[in-house]
Amino acid sequence: MDEPELKEVQIGRINAFLAHHNANLDTLSKGRQKQFLQIDTAIQGRLHRIASAKEALKTYVINISTIAMDAGISRKTFYNNELLRMFVESYSTDDGKVAPASALSSARNKIADLDHQLQDMLDRDIETGKLWHENESLHNEIKNMRVQISNLQQKYEEVRIENDQLRMRVRSNVIDIGTLRNTDSTTIPMKKRVGTNPDTFNLGISYGTTLDFQGSLDVAAKCGTQTIMLYCDNEYFEVPTEATLKLYNIVIHGPVNINLANPDPRIRKTSVRRILAIIKKCNTFHQYITSFVLHPGSADDISCLIESLKEILAESKFKIAIETMAGRGKELCSNLNQISTLCNSLCGYSNFSICLDTCHMSDAGYDLTDVNGFIKQLLLAIPIEKISCIHINDSMNEVGLHKDRHTKIGTGKIPLKSLAQIVTCEEFFKVPKIIETPQNCEEGKLTFAEEMKSLLNKPK
Repeated sequence: MDEPELKEVQIGRINAFLAHHNANLDTLSKGRQKQFLQIDTAIQGRLHRIASAKEALKTYVINISTIAMDAGISRKTFYNNELLRMFVESYSTDDGKVAPASALSSARNKIADLDHQLQDMLDRDIETGKLWHENESLHNEIKNMRVQISNLQQKYEEVRIENDQLRMRVRSNVIDIGTLRNTDSTTIPMKKRVGTNPDTFNLGISYGTTLDFQGSLDVAAKCGTQTIMLYCDNEYFEVPTEATLKLYNIVIHGPVNINLANPDPRIRKTSVRRILAIIKKCNTFHQYITSFVLHPGSADDISCLIESLKEILAESKFKIAIETMAGRGKELCSNLNQISTLCNSLCGYSNFSICLDTCHMSDAGYDLTDVNGFIKQLLLAIPIEKISCIHINDSMNEVGLHKDRHTKIGTGKIPLKSLAQIVTCEEFFKVPKIIETPQNCEEGKLTFAEEMKSLLNKPK
């Protein structure tokens, strides 16, 4: 018979058995149908071998164990399904017609042994299950303890930061100790000053590049600050001595002519490789870098940016800060919702952070006239510890025009008082703040010192 006829005979044979149990092959699931066909094929093969070699009948006994092996189905399946088990037993050599009495006796003994073995296996499975549940319970207890430890560590860090802030403010004689003890830190007016020294607030300048690293640091010192941001376009620069670096609060700004969010893998990978080359060089003096600022790039969504940042964050020994943007075209990170999504997506990277830019935030549509309201809105979207740098810039444009036009402090549309509040408020006390306004560098006419002074003197 050809294959279709054999299969038809096989189905008829199975249905003849199922008819006695008020069932039919078509009424069963496809998985169960397949099992019946596999079992029948195994049985017919074994019957064929029995018929052709009765001398070796002991080897070709039909029982649950042998058929399970031939059909490729676990023995446990048969013992869990009565219908499958009865189907095998309908072909059993127990009827004495297929095998002599001696073979049947041997088969029964083997079946009994297999039953004992199966029972032992089931007992072991049950014991293993108990142990697994016990281990799972211990694992859950450990997990809960880790959560408690994490909460305690977070609380400790909050208390430590608060104490540092209180010590600094008491030391500066801004508010007397009695006031500090009886005042909620969130209600202390932000207009309270800690001093007029830029370094007190980590207020600095954006000047020069890493190609003239030492020269740029010297300019910052002349302007009266030890906080500086330098632009870095590639890894080919000379690093100043450690004795010099430890005197400064250094922020590095990565190249701006890249797009980490580009959906084209070739372009995106080129941008990532370029950043990784710079990071490898900066890792050699990572302990002196406060943060490394990058523009997010332009795209329809942030998915590609997230993938690029994961690769970069994995290699960096310092904080990588994504800068908030003005929202020109498809520019990313111009709204707090998107920035919040970015923070959540990269919450597993402790070195991921955000760089705020006051000009960009204003141009993106956030009114900085009410600084208290803006900060509350900001901190609902971004954890305070994720803000590692702030660019202090005035804007030539009205709120929400998405044009990104920086101008000198006090000459644009953002109130000087608002910028001064951001510089001196408690929330951003330890965050480096960088004045990134246009300067006449070629003629050496820098206005950084005057701009810092205007921010630190009480606005009218």
